[in-house]
Amino acid sequence: DPATEVSIEAAGLARLSQVEPPRALFEQVQQNPHEIIVRRPLEDALVRRPEVRPLCDALARIDALCVVPLRNQSELEGMLVLPRGLRHASLGLEELAALDRFGALLAAFVAVLSRESRAAQRLNEVIVARDQAQQQVALVQAETERLRRHERALALGTLAHGVASPITYSPKSRALYERL
Repeated sequence: DPATEVSIEAAGLARLSQVEPPRALFEQVQQNPHEIIVRRPLEDALVRRPEVRPLCDALARIDALCVVPLRNQSELEGMLVLPRGLRHASLGLEELAALDRFGALLAAFVAVLSRESRAAQRLNEVIVARDQAQQQVALVQAETERLRRHERALALGTLAHGVASPITYSPKSRALYERL
């Protein structure tokens, strides 16, 4: 499924867009799905651990204070990105514990919405396939009816446009036809 970003505007309205998360961030969440990624400690450790630079750059690009993995049991359902805003201090232990609990609650809700969205998408695909099949059936039925009319016309000895055929055979021609 493509990644869907849900942004909450100042008026409280949700805005949906399909955006792939930064690769470094996604890999970190996949490797440590039970760990909240906090930007400040990573930036402080950047001098000693240059391998975290892509992750720090990804967090800076999206202006994140932290990223909370939304996991439902062992499956990753999404990520909650809290914007940094004007805050420069790191998160405290109480805040991290509260975010972890909130992430667990939100993950269950996101899982239900994701399943509902996938079910609606599959339903739409089935409806489109059914409509296409019905169109094909209608075309085949029309062609079958046309061929049946043509067959009946030929069996009755009429031309396709409905005029009776004026063919009559002489006795010699009939005798030759019977021999063949």
